[in-house]
Amino acid sequence: MELSLPYGRERLTAALSGEAVTIAPRAAGEALSVDAVREQLGELGALLARTTKVALVVNDQTRKAGMRTLLDAIAPLLPRGVDLVIAYGLHARQADETTREIYGDAVLARARVAHHDARDPSTLVEVAEGLSIARAVANADLRVLVGGIGFHYYAGFSGGRKAILPGVADAASIERNHLRVLDPSGPNGRAAGCGPARLDGNPVSEEMFRAAALVDVRHGKTFLANALIGESGAVVDLALGLDTEAAFRAGCERYVQSHAVAVEPLDAVVASAGGWPYDASLYQAHKAYDNAFRALGPAVRAGAAPALIFVARCDEGLGHPRFGAWLDHPTRDAHYNALRARYEIVGQTSLAVRDKAAFTRTIAVTELDDATCQRLGWTRAASLAEALSMAGAKRWGVIPAAAQVLPLS
Repeated sequence: MELSLPYGRERLTAALSGEAVTIAPRAAGEALSVDAVREQLGELGALLARTTKVALVVNDQTRKAGMRTLLDAIAPLLPRGVDLVIAYGLHARQADETTREIYGDAVLARARVAHHDARDPSTLVEVAEGLSIARAVANADLRVLVGGIGFHYYAGFSGGRKAILPGVADAASIERNHLRVLDPSGPNGRAAGCGPARLDGNPVSEEMFRAAALVDVRHGKTFLANALIGESGAVVDLALGLDTEAAFRAGCERYVQSHAVAVEPLDAVVASAGGWPYDASLYQAHKAYDNAFRALGPAVRAGAAPALIFVARCDEGLGHPRFGAWLDHPTRDAHYNALRARYEIVGQTSLAVRDKAAFTRTIAVTELDDATCQRLGWTRAASLAEALSMAGAKRWGVIPAAAQVLPLS
């Protein structure tokens, strides 16, 4: 089998020997053009036509897939003076050139950019005891949540209610919400309900829903404008509506139908994060690494330490200035205990990488250097061909876009 896998903005090729099965989303429809998206925005267009105080709540650079198509479709419908609020949560502020690249001139010509700062009380408004959100979002007569639905390794799905919490919430609320993933009595010290494609019984996601509902009750209308992304990275479907939870749940159901795939037992997996933007940094590419890991479920449960070849360029490095600091903890237990004592989202992500590396033989094809890979528990290969040779497996799973598919094994 001749492999051709995305790597940044390029592709890597190599010959794969042995039995192989490709793990990819099922067909989810044709790519939607900007005009085709706009045709489905009739209800939103009518709302915008009679509203002057509008807040567009948008993803930051860590989840930018589909943003440009949605915003180019929405832009002509907007009144002047809209607030475009970047829902960073606790992520670092992005550069101005990144903002222009992600959102585009069409929407920026009509909107004031507001960089959410979860740690600045002067920019926040209290919604209820224990929850504050960005002032521009609270004061709007209409909020439009613009983003994408995808699998999230502990919140169930990205998109929807995540635009509010953690997106534009205060730091204390965000940290409390994310801390719910840790439960010393649960499997591997995590809450049993937390995992991809899980909403109900998931304490992280359920608190997000409650926060979004509170904002609706206290501050008026919110409209969901979420994209579902196909394997190519294009928008193939939309989740739209004023009943944001119902629209989001329906979108999640459709996403599962097309993007969750049953997988037979495998000896090894070779998986690409899907190329740019999914592999810009490890902080972003981890979602794909988590999905690839799940394809090896039977082998991991049997204690086999299967080979996992992970193809992720990561030319922006680890993607967070404190990612490496968490790897300084000498053991997994020390890392976990430090996280419980002083929670930090990047600490959770780095722990998740560490855990998956411990149960597999991860061989990375990446721009991360040898020393960094070693700290992650990975072995770095100089090429895709070398990685395949190092793995030496007979029955392979091939995942061309691991950020976009959830293997069920």
